[in-house]
Amino acid sequence: PQIPPRDRIPGQNLNFMRIPPMFKKGQDLALYLRRFEGYADAANIQGDDRVNVLLSLLDDSSLLAIERHLDNPVTYPQLVNILRRESGLDQLNRELFISQLRARKRVKGETVRAFYQTLYQLAKRSYPLNAEVAANALRENFIYNLNDHQISSRLREHLEFNNEQLLGLAVTLEACKLAPLSTHK
Repeated sequence: PQIPPRDRIPGQNLNFMRIPPMFKKGQDLALYLRRFEGYADAANIQGDDRVNVLLSLLDDSSLLAIERHLDNPVTYPQLVNILRRESGLDQLNRELFISQLRARKRVKGETVRAFYQTLYQLAKRSYPLNAEVAANALRENFIYNLNDHQISSRLREHLEFNNEQLLGLAVTLEACKLAPLSTHK
């Protein structure tokens, strides 16, 4: 006999989803919340259940950091705001991230891509409500803090490039600079 596809089996709702990993203090909260919300939407977790599932996925240090706010029942948006505040992602800590973004320089041995990724995270935290300002700050700090004047000067020539195109060009230029060194060994 022919077996019908799962979605046509009467009375069967087979959802096989991997639960998000435990949230650990210091992880990117925005990224984790996107992953969690995708999981919760797919699993149709609503209301108080969403709060309880998220709380169960916090590691001990994260839970201890927010427990004083949990004396009264909280909604999911309230819990997210508490997590953001305790993780240092609220408006009060923007100045810290802005100063870290401005001060961050590429260190010896760090790849251009790794440097860009670090700056991207700092720009996102520095300007969470304004993507255009974050993109401009990322561009400016990426070009001027590369600690490679040859690559920086080439990047400054391309005003029409967006940040991803600049990154691609910088990676290519870095590879070109390193290529002669590796062939003469």
